[in-house]
Formats: sequence, C-alpha cells, structure tokens
Amino acid sequence: LGTGRLATGYVSGDRLRNSLMGLARIDSPADAALAEKAIAKLGLDGLRGIGASTSIDVPGLVDRVYYHAPGPRRGLLGLVSGADVSPATLALAPKGVLSFSAGSVKLSGVMGVVREVAVAVGGEEGLDEGLAMASSQLGFDVERDLLANLGDDVALVVFPSDVSGGN
Repeated sequence: LGTGRLATGYVSGDRLRNSLMGLARIDSPADAALAEKAIAKLGLDGLRGIGASTSIDVPGLVDRVYYHAPGPRRGLLGLVSGADVSPATLALAPKGVLSFSAGSVKLSGVMGVVREVAVAVGGEEGLDEGLAMASSQLGFDVERDLLANLGDDVALVVFPSDVSGGN
C-alpha cells in the first residue's frame, strides 16, 4: 500500500448493490426485477468488493483502488483493463496542480454498456431518441463521431482555486 499510509477503505459488493436497489424507484416486484437486470448488465452483480488506500509517496500522495470481481467481467467492470496508463497521458499533468489522477478504462465501450442496460429495462427507444436529439443539436453523430473515438486513458486534474477562478 505504499509508505506512510494515511487511509484505507473497503466497500462490500453486496452492500453496494443493496444501496443501488434502495436508490431505485421500486414500487412493484416488476420494478425490482428491472433494477436487478440493470445491475447485472452493468456487471455489478459480479463485484465482490472495492478497496482503496491513500499513502504518502514523496513528492505527494498516491491513491490506489482495488476491486475484486472474479471473471468473466462484464458491463462497466469489463471496461476496466488494469493496463498501465500511457506515458503520454502521464506527461499531460501540468506542474502546480493540486491533484492528477489517471487510469485505464475502455471509454469507447461505455455506450455499448449503456445500450445493454437500456435494452434490458425497455428504454432503448428513449436512448435512441435522446442520442438523435443530441446529435441533431450538436451537428455530429454523438455515438459514432464522439463516443466511439474515445481512448483508453482517463485523467482528472484538479487545479488550485486561484488558477481555476475560485471554483
């Protein structure tokens, strides 16, 4: 977990799924079945647990996230490759940022997972209508021209408030 460990945490996969079920509007057994289908299509039914740690590794902090999801991984978990982030992505970290986080996720596959969930719960028509509306307003095909072309590295940068305008 690195030197100078500051914090560790764990979330049970069963507790996470139960919390998601609690957030869903479930008014009938049919609603509960749809929520379970969505959770399965997201691949969260195979998640056993998530662990995280933060440690001091000079010159800063290092966060690590681990998840236990025995194969085959599907849905969102199937998109997390665990591959190293490319050096080119790491080189994008500007000097003086408060935080820079990066990971490897097959972003081009997210829409496929969203579509599988929509089909499972009977919402594919609404998804297609929303994508068509967005594509029309933006002047390009959101699914083909944007989402399908996303890479595999994800980075999140947090700038000091004086650089970001105080927000």
